[in-house]
Amino acid sequence: MANWYGLALLCIVLWASIAGLLGGLHPNWSAIGLIWLIILGLFGWSFYSVKRQRAKEFQQLNLTLPDWVNVAEDGVRLNGPNGATGSWPWNNFKGWREGSRVVLLDLQSGAFVILPVTDLSDVERQSLLHFVQLHIAPANVTAANLV
Repeated sequence: MANWYGLALLCIVLWASIAGLLGGLHPNWSAIGLIWLIILGLFGWSFYSVKRQRAKEFQQLNLTLPDWVNVAEDGVRLNGPNGATGSWPWNNFKGWREGSRVVLLDLQSGAFVILPVTDLSDVERQSLLHFVQLHIAPANVTAANLV
């Protein structure tokens, strides 16, 4: 609701510009041009700031992601930055889903562990999936939305 004023002003400026081009009005073209420059500048600034903010968010996310994910007989272990570790035994998982780039291991708590598989060969990927299938039943969810 906060952007209705901006949208209304944009529509008014657009209407005045079109009416002036069609000859229905005789607007102050230098003022209309200045207003369009300001509008284009605001759009450009917003796109630039959103892109820069996303880059910062991805950088912060990468700092928190684990460096290594180890899949072992006793469960899944994560080795993170600055020596942080985490582990889950196999009985903490309720299912798994496969996508084209990742395998999601669903935890009982509702969270999940992401196993990236894009860098694995087909043989390594099938070996990992077979190993996961031995320990966890597949989830009853379609994996169409996984990447």
